[in-house]
Amino acid sequence: MSPQELRESSLYPTEFIVKDTDLEVVSFNYDVDSVTFTYETSVTDAATFWTEISSRSEESRWKVLDSEGNVRRYERLLPPREGSMGYYSAEDLRIAYDPKAGRVMVAWVQSDSSKPVNRFEEADDTEVRYARETVWPGFEEQIEAWSLAADD
Repeated sequence: MSPQELRESSLYPTEFIVKDTDLEVVSFNYDVDSVTFTYETSVTDAATFWTEISSRSEESRWKVLDSEGNVRRYERLLPPREGSMGYYSAEDLRIAYDPKAGRVMVAWVQSDSSKPVNRFEEADDTEVRYARETVWPGFEEQIEAWSLAADD
């Protein structure tokens, strides 16, 4: 997937892209709707960055689940789209921001469910398992690498 495809798709969480340059798709999976991408941002003030993210995410019905330092976890639960086959959508997203380097990483997974769910973890087991076993460990590994690089 190219950065342009990411930007132009209504499926992916582009509301988490703020004043970017060098957008890079790290990984994606069409079978399990997921994408991990990084970019550099010109926003170097953490308060300003998170205020912008909050504004954009709230407009798109994202809810903050966890917040620790410059890492956030969001979730969005949506009813079936009009004209769809009646599937509910559950999305989980992690975002990390390194204000010193102006780096951002976003990892996102979307899962379908034939019934309403209260949490992403209650949605389709295959997609939830893929997130738990592949997407989130990759995200954590990259964040750890950033931390180690910052300590050098």
